[in-house]
Amino acid sequence: MRHLQRFGRSPHWTRTCDFAYPHGTPYHRAPICCPTSDSSAKPSFMRLGNPIPILRIFDEAKAKEFYLDFLGFTLDWEHRFEAGLPLYMQVSRDGCILHLSEHYGDGSPGIAMRIQTHDLEALQRELLTKQYRYARPEIEETPWGSHDMSVHDPFRNRLTFTSAIG
Repeated sequence: MRHLQRFGRSPHWTRTCDFAYPHGTPYHRAPICCPTSDSSAKPSFMRLGNPIPILRIFDEAKAKEFYLDFLGFTLDWEHRFEAGLPLYMQVSRDGCILHLSEHYGDGSPGIAMRIQTHDLEALQRELLTKQYRYARPEIEETPWGSHDMSVHDPFRNRLTFTSAIG
């Protein structure tokens, strides 16, 4: 049974719903916020965006060689509080955004992450033409049906480019 109630909000959005518990416990009436049939009232639903991982790095030159020169990311911005202090920077490629940090406490080296890739074979061909001396990535078929290609950055973070996430 559902009916509208006012809880200091529009009556179009707040109502109570009766819930029956499986063990014969009496019904519980709880307020919930959800749309009613009145289409004139529009909520502002909270939405989550894409996560932006923070990867720990220890050497600016090696990080830029790997992420910019080898993987083809673009340097969006970099920040230091002052000269000689740790670097924090953002790199991106297509819809993938990564933060790279020299700051102590901004992650541990050796993380693993998966990046959805729409044409994995094209990415592999591109990376192989660059002749990066520390990686010759290969595509492997996984038991769960995706095709994955993993590379490690100089700080032992593993980036797995994959044809399917789910």
